[in-house]
Amino acid sequence: MRDVAVTEPSHPDLLRHLPQRGTPENPGLVCAGNEISLPRVPLNKGDHFKLLVLLTGAGTDKPPHVGGRIKEGRIRNNEKFRRPSNRMLGLIGSLLAMLMLQSFGMRVWRDDPLPRGCAEGNLTIVGSTAFKPVAQDAGTAYQGDCRDAHVTVEAQGSGRGTKTLIDVGEAAKGGFPSYLAFSDGPEGDGNPKLKEHLVALSVFSVVVNKDVRMTDLSLEDVRALYSGRITNWNQLPGGPDLPVRLVSRDAKSGTRGVFESRVLERNEISRTSDNCKTPKFTGDTVVRCELDSTGEVLKTVANTPGAIGYAELHSAEESTQKGALHLVALDNRKPSIDAVRERIYPFWEPEYAYTYTAPPANSLTSKFLDYLAGDTGRNLIEKHGHLPCAAAENQRACQLATGGR
Repeated sequence: MRDVAVTEPSHPDLLRHLPQRGTPENPGLVCAGNEISLPRVPLNKGDHFKLLVLLTGAGTDKPPHVGGRIKEGRIRNNEKFRRPSNRMLGLIGSLLAMLMLQSFGMRVWRDDPLPRGCAEGNLTIVGSTAFKPVAQDAGTAYQGDCRDAHVTVEAQGSGRGTKTLIDVGEAAKGGFPSYLAFSDGPEGDGNPKLKEHLVALSVFSVVVNKDVRMTDLSLEDVRALYSGRITNWNQLPGGPDLPVRLVSRDAKSGTRGVFESRVLERNEISRTSDNCKTPKFTGDTVVRCELDSTGEVLKTVANTPGAIGYAELHSAEESTQKGALHLVALDNRKPSIDAVRERIYPFWEPEYAYTYTAPPANSLTSKFLDYLAGDTGRNLIEKHGHLPCAAAENQRACQLATGGR
């Protein structure tokens, strides 16, 4: 064996028990000769992680053999994946071991780690519209690897998503509903049946219509705008003579909750407009409308002179390519995943996946969550401008962001 690393932990906290470079107090993974020593790792029911082991050598005619001892468990080989040539096994072999509290086991894949374990059936994903592009791409990729799986995405906002999950869970009367709800930040009002799975850190951005021509706002400027103290952009240095149009999300939106807590540090003022252009009543001095989705916000800001709104970063960046709106830095900090990782940009939030009770280990829901934590899922999450919490380089940022949740 040449090297060993931990991949795909079911929870980022597991990695602190398995450091790649150990200390005398916590030696971590020890690879010596043909043996790997694992430290004692506390696992709750359903917790797991995998080991990726790099093998070298000229190869033999015999397949790799995996053995060892695990307290209160057994080791078994997984024969689901076809065996490559002996030469390939000799040059580089991959050993992926999944340790579980109830049925500890060690599985050997004799092929590329992808595709991962599949489950058949139907999975419906609800919740965050900001995370919808990730859910759609991950669902398509999973179906491509697992032909008997069908994934449907019905994003309608974080709050509505967890409400839908609770409704289908209660209707299942003790059964497990094949539903997954994504939420920008914690949701569910403390319902003990909802199980929280940290997936990523999501980055958001303030956006303005192209005619506003301002590329940086202080947090105090944004708070003044959304409190109604500033009604024309010319009240800010360098601002054009345009009335301010506040384009917001509805009350069930996780993105709105993030904006209120991270940027405004208060609730937004009440809705005053149905069309985002004119006030509903003659006494209203501020135009503020509410929309149902990220896409609607970006489209409305782009089409409304003087408009300002907020959205998930990657979707906002894609909209800027059309030239009708642009991103705004906050306190001279531009939105980016690096800025969030370094904790120097304020507009971000942990992205959670919720299930109604803990998903059975072999269910499509459980397998899909594993898929999101794997190579394909992590790449898709990062491609869409989020920090995947299953990636080792993001572990500390995710732990600090969630405060040990």
